[in-house]
Amino acid sequence: YSLLGASGCGKTTLLSIIIGMRRLDKGEVKVFGIEPGKSGANTIGYMPQDIALYEIFRIREILSYFGQIYGMAKSEIRSRTKFLCNFLSLPDTSKFIKDLSGGQKRRVSFACALIHEPEFLILDEPCVGLDPILRERMWNHLCEIVAQKNKTVLITTHYVEETRNSNKVGLLCNGRLLLEDHPHVLMKTHNSDLLEDVILKLYKHDAFGSDNTNAEEELNNSRQVFVDGQKSGECVVGIKYMRKKSEFLSLCGTSQVHVESIPKTYTKFAFNECAKISALLKRNFLLHFRQPAFVVVQLFIPALQILIFNLIMGSEPYGIKIGVVNNDIPMGIDNQTFLDHCSHQNARPNSSCFGGDLSCSYFKMFEKDQVDWRPVRSESEALENVHRGETMGFLTIPKNFNKQMQNKLLHKQFASNESLLGSTIHIRLDFSNKLSSSYLIKEFHERFLLFIQDVVAGCGEDPRLVTLPLKVNAVYGSVQGGWPEFFQPAFILWIIFLIPTAFGILYVADVKAGTLDRTLTAGVKYYHLLISILISEGVMTLVQLGLCFIVLLFGFNFQVVGSLSLTIFLCFLMGMIGVTLGLFIGTICNHEMEVIMAVASIYMITIPASGGVWPLSCISRWYRVVSYLVPVTVPLEAIRSVVNRGWGLTDPIVWEGLLVMLGWIFICCLLSAIFHKLRH
Repeated sequence: YSLLGASGCGKTTLLSIIIGMRRLDKGEVKVFGIEPGKSGANTIGYMPQDIALYEIFRIREILSYFGQIYGMAKSEIRSRTKFLCNFLSLPDTSKFIKDLSGGQKRRVSFACALIHEPEFLILDEPCVGLDPILRERMWNHLCEIVAQKNKTVLITTHYVEETRNSNKVGLLCNGRLLLEDHPHVLMKTHNSDLLEDVILKLYKHDAFGSDNTNAEEELNNSRQVFVDGQKSGECVVGIKYMRKKSEFLSLCGTSQVHVESIPKTYTKFAFNECAKISALLKRNFLLHFRQPAFVVVQLFIPALQILIFNLIMGSEPYGIKIGVVNNDIPMGIDNQTFLDHCSHQNARPNSSCFGGDLSCSYFKMFEKDQVDWRPVRSESEALENVHRGETMGFLTIPKNFNKQMQNKLLHKQFASNESLLGSTIHIRLDFSNKLSSSYLIKEFHERFLLFIQDVVAGCGEDPRLVTLPLKVNAVYGSVQGGWPEFFQPAFILWIIFLIPTAFGILYVADVKAGTLDRTLTAGVKYYHLLISILISEGVMTLVQLGLCFIVLLFGFNFQVVGSLSLTIFLCFLMGMIGVTLGLFIGTICNHEMEVIMAVASIYMITIPASGGVWPLSCISRWYRVVSYLVPVTVPLEAIRSVVNRGWGLTDPIVWEGLLVMLGWIFICCLLSAIFHKLRH
């Protein structure tokens, strides 16, 4: 059956309804007694108008892909591939689709529709780009399978004269079937030797009308169509695909295609389901690993980010430039040589009571290269250096510091005001850099405490007399622990969650190329897609996690107090949230740029709101509610509890995080399924 019509008249739309990619506003369509898209897809072969092939597949891979989806055995696929390559004069099957010419790509697309020898073959413009010899061979083959194998072929084409080989020709115009009949009958009825002239005449009559009574009578006669031996009226009620079977398609009122016999299937249901998922898995991995840039980004960038993060963040600052104004320099020493003088003094003053220069003793409490001291002559010069950005602040030692410190320690509560002021070191800092300035204040205090304890111990007193009467012990973690313990779990989750969301780009590209629709037409359901995506992306996520934890455990001595396997499992679930969320984004977006903008928006919301950068206890109450809606927030608390506290699944915070992750995965899968169904 050849369906003719001008561009935009509805040919492709009609075919998409028959194969189940679109739904009627009213009425129904049935193919082999089944609603399109429900089942029996392996009995239909469909070649879309576009190429709709994966460009990075080889010829043999794309034929094997569709063969597996249709449930064919490997031996059948090899046999059919060999036949089709010879019949269609395909190039070497090891060639990539992207390296073929336009005509060669269409031949491969035609081969994909024929691979499983379908009972019902639907071809949308298959002859475009083919040379005349190959078109003739194709038509001969189609006539052969109809005549000898009792197959049904529905074809749309603009090559009108070639449709003389058809058993039936239907003329579609603006969504209406004007007529259908055998091409020779049409030419005889309209007294023409060319079928193209007949079609043109009928189109003109339909578009402009005619005053010729005979012409209108001829058109009316051609519209009389017989269905199952009964004559219908003006409305066409019969597209007969095969004369030997009882079947009809109504294009007015209720539409349905009915065939009494159900064609054979290739495999049992369970095997066929596994074959489809297996084919999709191979497709997923080929799409990944045939694009090196994507593999690098998805597999190695997370480990590289972990490496960079640990090299940059969480470490204590060192080499900060601080000016020194020492007004208590011994005779014969100036400010520029003061530090050299201190380097030759004993590290600690407790060799004798108040022995040595106390100001030097204080400076020696600092680790080497911890602070870059810059001696200056006056406070005004030191302040000017801060204004010029050469130093971050300066420290001033008052005049007679040694003497006043001794008086203060000896006289204790009876020390004079002069001694109290004269033994005080003054510090001025640039607090625009809050992290560095806070670190310096902590270090100045801690080093001064060590200094004064050494002074007291040198005089034979108990150092606890000058120790702060406050003892802090850790329940979890370490008192001396740094920021990495706080940041690392968050950074791992951000990477594992955010990078897989880019999967939505692949989904949208698959839709735009028409390859996803062609895969669905071959009988793949959404749950096949979902299972294959979860498996393939799950493997990629495990590889990501493996590389990240290798960097952490062996490169930075990352300590996991609790179960390492539980930590990896929770991180894996976080990656699955990213995959399913990316899939959901892909189902609601039409272009790759829309996916990129959506992922970027999620990225910008997740990092500040998840409690990874700043504790949730510091966030305002109303925004804290928003923070808990972010997918990472609750799981982050769970993973921190496992890593830093050693908790397990029996602890509420951990299993709450687990339930939240499973809930997000379920919701994203459900929403993506709903929007996928709405769009397809």
